[in-house]
Amino acid sequence: MAMKPTTRLLAAVKPERFLTAGNPTGLTGLLTHPAPRTQLLYLYSSTLAKLSQLPAHSVYRQSAEAIAKARLAVVEATKPPGYEEWARRAQAVVDKSPEVFGGVGVDVRKVYLRADLRSEKDAAE
Repeated sequence: MAMKPTTRLLAAVKPERFLTAGNPTGLTGLLTHPAPRTQLLYLYSSTLAKLSQLPAHSVYRQSAEAIAKARLAVVEATKPPGYEEWARRAQAVVDKSPEVFGGVGVDVRKVYLRADLRSEKDAAE
């Protein structure tokens, strides 16, 4: 019976309040991430890369890979509003000057992920 007031309060929460970067999550000192999709893509991809160093027959590797691949698929399937338009514009910029982005036939999604990794390394230093 104590759950009814909580359920009513949770139903009144506006979802856009939590989807905006920098808003509180409800946990003390923890704010929402400014680019959660990019961060999750990076984390799951780097996890899969690290797991590939373990023996293929390892049960830990197999189960952790299954979880990471499933979560990566969910994140890749969820595209933010305007993502396709952004990808087209970004691909046009890459096609205009491929030498700046590392060569011909560059996939804009990989360039975006690489740029995000560089910014994280700079922030860590």
